[in-house]
Amino acid sequence: MVFAGSLNKQGYIEVEVTKISKDSTLAKIIEATFNATKSKADTQRFIEKFSEYYTPSVLLMAVLIVVIPVVFYNGDFNEWLLMSLTLLVISCPCALVISTPVSIYSAVGNASSKGILIKGGKYLEAIGNIKAIAMDKTRTIPLGKPVVSDIIPLNGFSKEELIACAAGFEIFFRASNSSKYYRKARQDNINFHKVENFEAVMGKGVKGDCIVCTDKPHYLGSLEFITEEVSVKENVIKKVEELQSQGKTALILSSDQKLEGIITVTDEIKTESKEAISEIISLGIVPVMMTGDNNNAARFVGTIVGISDIRSHLLPLEKSDEIKKLKEKYKGVAMAGDGVNDAPALANADVGIAMGSAGSDIAIETADIALMNDNLKLIPFIIKLSRKTISTIKINTIFAISTKFIFIVLAVLGLSNLVMAIMADVGVTILVILF
Repeated sequence: MVFAGSLNKQGYIEVEVTKISKDSTLAKIIEATFNATKSKADTQRFIEKFSEYYTPSVLLMAVLIVVIPVVFYNGDFNEWLLMSLTLLVISCPCALVISTPVSIYSAVGNASSKGILIKGGKYLEAIGNIKAIAMDKTRTIPLGKPVVSDIIPLNGFSKEELIACAAGFEIFFRASNSSKYYRKARQDNINFHKVENFEAVMGKGVKGDCIVCTDKPHYLGSLEFITEEVSVKENVIKKVEELQSQGKTALILSSDQKLEGIITVTDEIKTESKEAISEIISLGIVPVMMTGDNNNAARFVGTIVGISDIRSHLLPLEKSDEIKKLKEKYKGVAMAGDGVNDAPALANADVGIAMGSAGSDIAIETADIALMNDNLKLIPFIIKLSRKTISTIKINTIFAISTKFIFIVLAVLGLSNLVMAIMADVGVTILVILF
């Protein structure tokens, strides 16, 4: 796949256009930004509900201010009509109505300048109320650029054969320029094997027919996946467990006849991950790591960045089930992930966060918030921004209502005038916008 902004450093290239302009990332960002105005925050819904009762009450009060003094107490009609008009001007809910959207739009604009796309006010509000955040491991906490660290041949096979066969499989499910096995094969001048009848078993591994090897049917994946297809000796199981205890992800290559070897990969953790997790914990939020990787490798990463709640060996739907359990326990739960495997969990969370630039299209579409760069520190930033926004909305709302109440009482008592009314209306509105 070639994305807009890609640089061609290899000479001649032919590109086939597969999507039209309205499907571009920029077009989707523009559309999502405009759609954000349609997704109202809970505070905004409250104000709209409040106005259903507020507006008729004020109109009735304005009528009574004229009728009661004039009809029952021989009051001067012009004087009390002026008081009634003053009340209507004072009661105009400009500041109250604008207090929420001006804060939401300001926060959304602030977030956009940092590379955070928020798909609506309710999601901005919701992220500030979360009690736990689940994170996928791959490409969320680490860099997502794994490298081959160990190559352990078995049963007479060579390291070159292992890498050649693994690279042949990987060419089907990774862009060749970012494939760990492909890079290793190129680095060691090894021609990768050609594979036919490729099939991916989601969350477990891949299988297909290697036309170069003597035994054509081949499998590449986790220990659990391989044991479903062929028998694995105890010494191999112990070796895999030993490698995984070192924080490495161990994959086994096997034909349908015998094991060919073990290949381990490691991934460098992002420099900002530990600090970001620390900030999240300081905000009173529990971080949870969810991954399809083995438990030892997951715990190794969790220990480095400071996450103690580790949930490993999870298939995509199992991640979604874990989100449901977290929601029952913590009530407000966010999920951060980047791939197709994370889409069900992102959809199930109260707030789904897609790691944008590395994320898949479906993850970005499913999520409520997209980080257009992969800086994990943007998550605590958006939580703080949300809480500041919620606080500002509450202060503005209380200030607007209390000011209106005071001047309404003055108007009813006949102690107000149009100048004071305009000050109460326009002045408060300006103060709300400035704040």
